[in-house]
Amino acid sequence: MPESAVAQDETARVAESLVAHGAPLAGVRAQAHWGVEETIVRALALSRADAIVFRVLPVVLARHASSIEWSRLRSAAEARGVARELGLLVDLVAEATGRHALSEQVADLVPVAAAPEPWFAVRNRFHAELLALESPPAARRWGFLLNVTCESVRAMVEKHGAALRTA
Repeated sequence: MPESAVAQDETARVAESLVAHGAPLAGVRAQAHWGVEETIVRALALSRADAIVFRVLPVVLARHASSIEWSRLRSAAEARGVARELGLLVDLVAEATGRHALSEQVADLVPVAAAPEPWFAVRNRFHAELLALESPPAARRWGFLLNVTCESVRAMVEKHGAALRTA
């Protein structure tokens, strides 16, 4: 199978798994190819190039926060090279929902001290300036610049009924 077909197949399978775990993706059938931890890790790998995948990840994390096997999730993220991305996702959801204790689940992951890099490719000078001004603290802590506000994450989580459940 050509490499682009493999990538498309992976993207489709991740989208199906995200929907199966509660992501609001219209026109995608729900089929859990993996458990929630592996789905989140695979989606994080795709989310740097796909804003829609990034937008629904907080909903999935919020829906499953109390049932996630956190050690499995952290290990899988480190193995796939998306530990910083996981840290950002968890901290962003914690900050947006007011459930700050959630950040303790990624406290053993190490944020980067280097200058932050854009999460998505910078399209123009205006976009670069917006990133510099609007990136939430959670993004900066993990070495990223991201034009997503905590308010937009909170609204997405609330809209799709994924309020964080207590353990």
